[in-house]
Amino acid sequence: MLYLSDGFSEAVRRHTPMTARVAAYDSTGKYIADTFYDPRWIRLLGQGSTVSYDQDNNERSQASLNFLVDSVDGLAMLDSAAYTELRPYLGVEVDGDMEWAPMGVFTATETKVNPLNDTVSMVNVQCSDRTERISNNPWYKPFAVASGLTYYQAMALVLADRARGFTPVLITDDATSGLLTPAMKFNENEDPWAGAIVRMAEAQGSDVYFDREGSIVARKLLDPGKVTPAVTLNTPNGDHSQLGTPTLTSNRRQTFSGVICKAEAPWLLFPVSATVWDDDPGSPTWRNGPMGERPLTITDSLATTQAQCALIAQARLEKIKGQAEDLELGMLRDPRLEVGDTIERYSAATDTLNMYRLVRLSFDLGSGTMQATGRRRR
Repeated sequence: MLYLSDGFSEAVRRHTPMTARVAAYDSTGKYIADTFYDPRWIRLLGQGSTVSYDQDNNERSQASLNFLVDSVDGLAMLDSAAYTELRPYLGVEVDGDMEWAPMGVFTATETKVNPLNDTVSMVNVQCSDRTERISNNPWYKPFAVASGLTYYQAMALVLADRARGFTPVLITDDATSGLLTPAMKFNENEDPWAGAIVRMAEAQGSDVYFDREGSIVARKLLDPGKVTPAVTLNTPNGDHSQLGTPTLTSNRRQTFSGVICKAEAPWLLFPVSATVWDDDPGSPTWRNGPMGERPLTITDSLATTQAQCALIAQARLEKIKGQAEDLELGMLRDPRLEVGDTIERYSAATDTLNMYRLVRLSFDLGSGTMQATGRRRR
């Protein structure tokens, strides 16, 4: 959950209308324009502009932004070939000043121009986060990483080599991880993000993504049952953040109570694997519950020991356990929420307080609403 001021949080609780803005920076990071403070070339059409997040995707954040443009400079700035970075925000007035919640750092991947008259055009820009600027910069010769480094050090080397148009900032929760890399070589034309960064994060049981300010975050996944819920919805005492009736979907075929990780490093002389289970009796995927022991089997080409396989399996389990029920609902907009946060929702039908991990979020920058999908943990 984003940490903003108490005044911002109070405005969210009161459902205060918010203002959307987009700041634009050129491919070198130099400021160009701002639709709120400096609307010289572009004006944001908030209605229909969306920012969405998906915890299951390697590219976690995407945006679809609509603008009114009345200049050649504005059209050139939004051209996908310009590599302009667009940074949307949602803000409220707190103590006489605007406070802004960052919603991501994006680059245009597709631009559609619809002329409205001789001078004004409506422009739709489909955007990806900075993941795309690494993925689309593959190696043209093999890239080697020496043995004996921490995985965070190895990730930093890849980022420094492949990040294009920005200086990568890596935020970690454990810079002194005890696991060390084997000698690794990444092939030409390999995706540096999915094929290297994500694999190295998984090799030490971490999740990795770009946060809303454009930094790379690599952190261990926490059990949502052991963290304080970000919000509680639909409570009997009058919470009205939920909009309409939610959709509940269960899919037993995609639900697992454990993970088996098998090492596939080519230099291993004998099989190495580890199995972890959901041992929480309150979880819908408890190994001793109705589902029983139903493991998902995965492989990893960087793992070398049983302990490392166990770390990788535990990280995957934290993502998939509790998938017995997906909750899809509309909510009044709360830009503090992030995928991975835990929420609670009171069910009047069963008189229970259920816990969900948010896996998908979508914010409409103009309507004041958001869509959320959560997986039930309890």
